[in-house]
Amino acid sequence: MNISTIDWLKEIEDIANLGVYDMDLTTGTWTGSDSLIRIFDLPVKAQYTAEDFQAAVHPDDFDDVMAYYHECLKSRDYFNCVYRAIRTDGKVIYVSSKSRIFRDDNHIAVRILGIKQDITKQKTDEIRLKQLNEANEQKNEVLTMVAHDLKSPINQIKALSSLLKNDASDAQKLLLDILEDASDNALDIIGDLIEIAQLEQDIRLKLTNININDLVLKSVSFFDYNARQKNIRLKKSLSEDATAPIHRAKFKRVIDNLLSNAIKFSPEGETIKIKTEKKQGVVKLSVKDNGIGIAEKNIPKLFNKFSTLRRQGTKGEKSTGLGLSIVYEIVKKHNGEIFVKSEVNRGTTFTIKIPSV
Repeated sequence: MNISTIDWLKEIEDIANLGVYDMDLTTGTWTGSDSLIRIFDLPVKAQYTAEDFQAAVHPDDFDDVMAYYHECLKSRDYFNCVYRAIRTDGKVIYVSSKSRIFRDDNHIAVRILGIKQDITKQKTDEIRLKQLNEANEQKNEVLTMVAHDLKSPINQIKALSSLLKNDASDAQKLLLDILEDASDNALDIIGDLIEIAQLEQDIRLKLTNININDLVLKSVSFFDYNARQKNIRLKKSLSEDATAPIHRAKFKRVIDNLLSNAIKFSPEGETIKIKTEKKQGVVKLSVKDNGIGIAEKNIPKLFNKFSTLRRQGTKGEKSTGLGLSIVYEIVKKHNGEIFVKSEVNRGTTFTIKIPSV
């Protein structure tokens, strides 16, 4: 297929949704490519005036655009800006204008050659994303406020239940135990919701170089009793050095959540393997169990805090269903990645990779 250079340029203009223009500043007239005329929905003419261009600029952006334009004519060689324009059919579009200013021997601007690109979709997506982020921040603020407000009455219920046990019958004490257990579970959920809301805020964690092995050993020691209750062996395979910039408390929370889940969803008598390694600027932590596993279709939903994938452990252990959401957010704050490999009734492996520098 033999295509001329001009045809290629027209094709590129259409693909990029942009048009080319050439302005003669000595006459105040300009010409534009077919694509430019289409973008602005202009009537076809041999030449256009500066007023034709000015008429297309959105009134709310007009003063800023013209001030920048005149500033560039005085002292700059390039004109780059984004503004809103109104087509002749009334449609508002976002335009990215990038131009080169040519000057004569007296440094007077005589010509502008440039492109104008319709970036309406890109800009609309940016605005929508900003609105979603703002809405998410507002949602987190409300969530945190409501969660804090709920903690007080639930704690009061717990305290009242404890007092009522003094004069309660055995049957009543059993009911009060159930009420206290439900209150504890509600407080756990509230605590997790508050933590997720805080993690989703645009706040950087203060990271310090710490050997992750030290945190693994502490977690293993802490969960050793839970594991022994199910005759589960915690097997460690730690590299000599697993130092990385981390937030000690937050990353300890990651290890605790993964280890707690592995114990919770493993049958009695199994082995859980915790491994660290460091190579090529990355520290890798993995927790592998031989538990009940996760269906492949459910893996993408694991880190969604609104997921309904809440299951009891192999001995009826309860779960808020929010632990992995917390893990995911903390790993993100460390510029890391988390991977899941699982097979139903064969077990699950969670692997975390974070930069070591």
